[in-house]
Amino acid sequence: MRPPNRKQFTAARTPDHAFPSAEVAHVGPWIVHRSPDLPVHRLSLDGQAALVLGWPTHLGHRAELTRAELGELGGSWVAMTEREVIPDPLGSYATVYSPDGEVVASTTAMLAGHRLVARESLNALLDLPRSRNWYPFGLTPYVNAHRLLPNHVLDLVSWTTRRVNTPRPALPVDDAITTIADNLRRNITTVGAQHPLMLGVTAGNETRMLLAGLRGVPDVYGYTFGTVRSMDTVTGARLGRATGITHEIRPNAYDPDVSARWFHDVGGIVTGQTMRNAAGKELLPEDRAQIKGMGGEIGRGVYYRTHTPAVDTAADLVTALFLPAHPDLSAAAQAWLDRLEPTDVPDLLDSLYFDNRLGGWSAPQRHADTRVLMVSYPLNYASTIAAMRSLPLPVKRDRQMSPLVVRRLWPELLDIPINSQLPVARAKNAARTWAKSALRAVRR
Repeated sequence: MRPPNRKQFTAARTPDHAFPSAEVAHVGPWIVHRSPDLPVHRLSLDGQAALVLGWPTHLGHRAELTRAELGELGGSWVAMTEREVIPDPLGSYATVYSPDGEVVASTTAMLAGHRLVARESLNALLDLPRSRNWYPFGLTPYVNAHRLLPNHVLDLVSWTTRRVNTPRPALPVDDAITTIADNLRRNITTVGAQHPLMLGVTAGNETRMLLAGLRGVPDVYGYTFGTVRSMDTVTGARLGRATGITHEIRPNAYDPDVSARWFHDVGGIVTGQTMRNAAGKELLPEDRAQIKGMGGEIGRGVYYRTHTPAVDTAADLVTALFLPAHPDLSAAAQAWLDRLEPTDVPDLLDSLYFDNRLGGWSAPQRHADTRVLMVSYPLNYASTIAAMRSLPLPVKRDRQMSPLVVRRLWPELLDIPINSQLPVARAKNAARTWAKSALRAVRR
C-alpha cells in the first residue's frame, strides 16, 4: 500500500502538527515536519537562515543565495525563512497557510489537527468533486485557510501576503526566445543527467517544447492517455517515432477509490479529468523524474487570444475564470486586484492566469503525483517568465512562442503539426501501437 503523506510538510511554532514518519527541521522558531521523501536544503538567503523544501535543479552545494539567484534555481520548491515563505516562480509546490493557527502546510489535508471552518455557501455552490470548479484568488474550502499564490510572499509576522509586482520587461523577441530555450534545455539536461525522465506527450505547444529540449537525453519514457484516434494519441505516437523516445499510448482508467485519494491529496481544491484518470496514472513507472510544461500558457495569452474581454470589475475577473458568481469569489478577486499594480489589460489577464489558474488549479494537482521521484518544470525560472511576459501580443495570440523555441532546439519536430489531427491512415498505425501497449499493461 502507498505510504501516507508523501512529499508533504507542515511548519508551526509548536510540534502540534507532526504526522506519522515525519522528519524534523528548524528555521528560527519554526518547527518543520516533512515527509522523508521531501528533500530539505539549509542555506543562507540574503544573510538569513532559510530552508528550501523540494527539488531545486541548480542549487548544487551552494550555501548562500540572493533573492535573484533563488528565482533561477529551477525545479519545484518552496523557501522559508524565519519571517517569510517564498514560492518558486510558478508557485509549483503548492502551499497553504492558516493565520489563526499560525501554521503553513503543503495542503489543507495536512491541517487535520487544526480547527478548520468550512466555507459552507461557497463549497455548496462549487460542488466539488462532482463539478469542474475550483478555488481561485487564494481561497480554499475553509474560511481560516488560504493558498499562497505565485508572485506572492507570505509574511510570517503579520500573516498577510504581498504581491511581488514587476514591470513587463521590454526584450527583443529573439532575446526572449533565446532565454526560454536555453533555460528549458539546461533544466532538462540537468535533471536527465540525474534521473531517467518521463513526460506526458500530447499534440500541444508545451509538449513540443519539452520534446525539443530532450534532444540527446537518454532513457526517456513518454506516454499518452486517450482513445486511439484522438489528436493527442495519434500525434503522440508520431512524435515518439520522430524523437526516438520510448512511447506508449495508454487507456484511461477510472477507479472511484483512487480518484477519492487523489482528491484528498490535492486538498479538496480542484477536480477534472486528471482526477477521473487517477487510476491510469497509478500504473505509470515509479522510478522516473517527470517533466511538465506548466507555465507555457503565459507565453501564449490564453485569456486574450482572439479578443480582449472586459475586466472592469472583480466580478469580471471571476467570469474570465469561468467560475460562478458568489460574494466570496468577488471579494477575493477584489483583494487580488488591489494587490496588482496598474497595468494594461493583456498583462492583467496574463497575471490573472498566472496567479490563479496556475497557482490555484495546476499547482495543487502536483501533490497527487506521488508515484514519480520528483516533478520538474523546465519553464520555472524568473528569467523565463519575464521573457514570456515580454513577447508581443501578436506572438502570443498566434501561438508563435513554441515553434520559435522548437526551431532553436530541434527544428525537425515542426514537420509534425502542433495541435492538428493527422490522416486516418496514420491513426491506424497508432491504434496498433495502442493495442500492444494496452496488452503489456494487462500483463504487468
